[in-house]
Formats: sequence, structure tokens, C-alpha cells
Amino acid sequence: MSFGCRSQTFNANYNFNVYNKDLRKTFVFPANLKFEIKTKIKFYKVQFGIKPNEGTPETYFISKKTPLYYIYSKPGEKTLIFENIPNVKEKDYVLNDDYEMSWILSSEFKIVNKIKLRKAETDFRGRHYFAWYDEKVKIPVGPWKFKNTPGLIYEVYDDANNFKWSLLNFNENSEEIKNPFDSYKGEIVSFHQYPILRYGITPELKKELEKIPNNQVFEQERNGLETEFEWEK
Repeated sequence: MSFGCRSQTFNANYNFNVYNKDLRKTFVFPANLKFEIKTKIKFYKVQFGIKPNEGTPETYFISKKTPLYYIYSKPGEKTLIFENIPNVKEKDYVLNDDYEMSWILSSEFKIVNKIKLRKAETDFRGRHYFAWYDEKVKIPVGPWKFKNTPGLIYEVYDDANNFKWSLLNFNENSEEIKNPFDSYKGEIVSFHQYPILRYGITPELKKELEKIPNNQVFEQERNGLETEFEWEK
């Protein structure tokens, strides 16, 4: 595969692999990354979720909604995120996030399909990631929240192998990336609230748990992509 920055938008498809330790199974979800070369606008989307018929125990919470997650970022502005956070409220959230990400570059490399990929690594919100990138393709963003990369990411995964993105293909086109939040009239929540929404005991969850006899109320295990947050330190 080759790429030149002549056109307006870079488009890449990835497989997003998620290992569920409770089910001892890896789930694969299709993910898409778009990046405008001139404006540096990025849009990332993935649809994922576990279905009740996929071996989940009765005590396992399964969202009734089809989870859709996407990210829109523009230079000089906070990153906007749409996410259905699994909880009894079944609510969609739009959050804004402001974060930094830097990489330690390694001299290590490997050849994949005659392409020389170099290695980089970073720590981000509780996880250590390794990335293999092509320095000849000057795309400074990757799937999910990855940014400031020295080139196009072909693979990126955490050191526990719970999460992995693998590049399938990419192309270039003249598509203009629209801001999916332009017409959004609801509340945009600060990402500082994410830990309690994702892992904590929200009022709605506490109310449901109180219905269960002898149930102990405690914070959920932090097993998502982000487990530690700089404002909690």
C-alpha cells in the first residue's frame, strides 16, 4: 500500500480487538479513522458490544442499545466523544476531553509486507501501549485517541494484550469531514466526570443495587481503555 498527501482526506479501516477476561474471549469490532490532511480534523468511529447469546452469565450487564462510539477532534479545540456508557440509565453521553500524548521512539523495527515499521511506546491513563508505524506515511493521528504519532499506525496494543488495533487497509479521497456535533443541543459533559459515570456508583445504579438483598455496593473494576486519570492524582 502506498499513500500520497495530494488529496483531502485519509481514510483507514482497522480491526479493534477486545479481550474479555470474564468470558475468556476476544471480540473483534470494525473501526474507521478519517483525517483531513490540511485542516488536521480527525474522526474515529467504532461500533461494539457484547450480545446476550455470546455466553454471558446472567449477572453480566448487557446494554439493550447498539453501542456506537465516535471521536471528533479539531486543532485548538477539545476532543468531543460520543459514547453509550453501560449502566442502568442506558444514556448516551457527549463528553469533551483535553489530553496530551507523547511517544518514546525505539530503533527497533520489523518488516511487514515489505514495509518497514518502527516501534514506539507511550503511557496513557493507566495503560502502556506499543505502536508499530510507517514513518514514510506522515499521518500524525491513529485510531481511538492516539495522536502525535511519527507516522501511520499499523498496529497498536497495550502491554496486557487486552486491546489491539490492526490496520486492514487505507485510501485517500476528497470527502470533507463534517462535525457530527454541530446540531447537538444537549449537554456536553466534561471528561472529568467519566470515572464516576463509567466505573462509579451513579445514583441510578445505586437505586437498582438497593433492590438486591444483601448486595454490597462498591465501585466497578476499572477494566476499560482508561483506568487512571491525571486529575485524580
